[in-house]
Amino acid sequence: MRNKIIRAKIAKKSEQRNTILDILIKTKTHPTAKEIYQKVQKKIPEVGLATVYRNLDLLEKGNKIIKLKSKDKEAHYDGMIEKHCHLICRECGQILDLMDVEKITIRSQQLNKLKFKIDSSYAEMFGICSKCK
Repeated sequence: MRNKIIRAKIAKKSEQRNTILDILIKTKTHPTAKEIYQKVQKKIPEVGLATVYRNLDLLEKGNKIIKLKSKDKEAHYDGMIEKHCHLICRECGQILDLMDVEKITIRSQQLNKLKFKIDSSYAEMFGICSKCK
């Protein structure tokens, strides 16, 4: 029931939500909500920070964007939902995309046993970047 409500909200046109999603799709970094807010404000000056947070939450719940944490303890967002991996530096918090990820296969028998249906996935790997090494 909850998923239907989220899908219905996402399907409803919203200038703010469309602008946020467009910004995230075109951004190659992984911005915070405040950074996204600053970019949205340039296009929609009257937008509020709470509106940006609310729409980011909705987009994330609807699997339109990815929400991840970094060393700075703030949520960062990624508009690229294609299969890829995030490399996160434990020292500086830099987040890098790794696109050439081999498929991780899970046997359908295992999924059936767990009664679990996968609708999306991504991986986060933690380590030290070249700058901090």
